[in-house]
Amino acid sequence: MPRSICLGPVSSRHAATTATKAAAVKAGGGGGGGGGRDSEMPHLPLPSVKDTCQRYLWSVQPLINQEDFYHTKDIVENFAASDQVRILQQELVRLDKVDGR
Repeated sequence: MPRSICLGPVSSRHAATTATKAAAVKAGGGGGGGGGRDSEMPHLPLPSVKDTCQRYLWSVQPLINQEDFYHTKDIVENFAASDQVRILQQELVRLDKVDGR
């Protein structure tokens, strides 16, 4: 059994949260916060890779300077126009169907 290293005091709230997650995993709940009810969650539509690229640019723009943004934009737009995106999108759609939702 590996030994744990304590890097500092652990709050009682953190300890309680960790214990709750451990109990959920032990009980078969998965510990993902959903209590093992992932099948009850609605299936969200699969966004296109090109839409995701545009959202990425929109989200990163306020975080970097203009020169870096234009460089990033060129890279993302070249990727979005490539055959890699078509192949990636096909694989994502296939995996989405395999997921059974």
